[in-house]
Amino acid sequence: MNWLTSFGILVIPLLSSCQREVDTIGVTFMVKETSPASPSYSIIYTSDVGGSSAVASSSSASWTSGELQLKQGQYVSLKSDCTAPQHAITVSIYVNGYLWTTADMQNPNSTIEVNGNIPMQ
Repeated sequence: MNWLTSFGILVIPLLSSCQREVDTIGVTFMVKETSPASPSYSIIYTSDVGGSSAVASSSSASWTSGELQLKQGQYVSLKSDCTAPQHAITVSIYVNGYLWTTADMQNPNSTIEVNGNIPMQ
């Protein structure tokens, strides 16, 4: 056997057994209240790795989670409830500073949610 064949037999299995670490991505959850009523609303944001976090109530014009380092492909969810009439809420998830998904709710007494798997970058 020549040295090149021997080298290939030893090195190729080593390289093929290496697993690449899944990259992390900056994810930000945001809720904006866009009506003049300023009602209270609840916020629940979750990730399948980090468990869930909840903000019991907010009446400010906007709320943000700050940037969280999560893994590509990870499932995330952002949900907001509001029971006040005459309100409008927008929920959004940003990935690396860019809008990934968003939804609007106007006037109903209900829940709005956006969710999905964080896209691969």
